[in-house]
Amino acid sequence: MTRRVPRVLVLDARTSSLDPAGLRRWARELSARCPAGCWSRSYRYPLALVAWHDREVGVDIERVGYCDQAFADLVCSPEEWAVLDQVGERDHFLTSLWSSKEALAKLLGDPVGYVPRELVSPLLWGDDPRRAIRASAVPVPAGHVGWVCWRGGEPTGSPLEGAGDEGRVSTPSTGTEPLGVPATSPRRPDSRGAPAGRR
Repeated sequence: MTRRVPRVLVLDARTSSLDPAGLRRWARELSARCPAGCWSRSYRYPLALVAWHDREVGVDIERVGYCDQAFADLVCSPEEWAVLDQVGERDHFLTSLWSSKEALAKLLGDPVGYVPRELVSPLLWGDDPRRAIRASAVPVPAGHVGWVCWRGGEPTGSPLEGAGDEGRVSTPSTGTEPLGVPATSPRRPDSRGAPAGRR
């Protein structure tokens, strides 16, 4: 059965007193058990996102912070510069642009080498049902933004709604079958170190 939208887990390290390495290990363990063939992870301690789908998927989470002019120059495409002065919360908007582009770049297979200002953010795509790549903001705890992008699938309404209460592992409701990965707290981290992965 083909999923119409990806599944996303929001992980919070504070639920089990995990350090950054423990959070990464937890996310890797969950993605290794994903029932679908394609997965993506993103970390912004103390939170992480794990997404999976039957086709290409990319996910990103970022903490909202001050965004200076140099950051805006790096991130904004000409289309985005045209709307930047019209947004109320500039730092939130720029962080969301960045997060959506990171998720898109992961889906496209080049999360390191892409040029952010050359991609138009899914924030500006509109709702074109013919679009081969879909995108949605992910509900995450306050002070953060999250995005997921995926190939294929026609969403029904908002594909990701209600990530649940802050401070627990959450499964956004997508109207599809159950996850197949338990939303439970991880075991306490052991003493073995794990190499840090790419965000």
